[in-house]
Amino acid sequence: MAPRLTTELRVLALIRLGITDNQKIADILRSSLTTIYTYRSKLKSRARIKETFEDDIRRIATY
Repeated sequence: MAPRLTTELRVLALIRLGITDNQKIADILRSSLTTIYTYRSKLKSRARIKETFEDDIRRIATY
């Protein structure tokens, strides 16, 4: 069985793909807008550089 991605990783993956609208992410993941906002807030709070968090995520290289 393939490993499942957590909701946090799914949110990060969508941000990496350039989808930054919370409502669009919520629709794709079939979650509530509040849930997505909470995940993004928690992820950003753990970032080393909070001001550039989303830009840094989008710059992650693909292989």
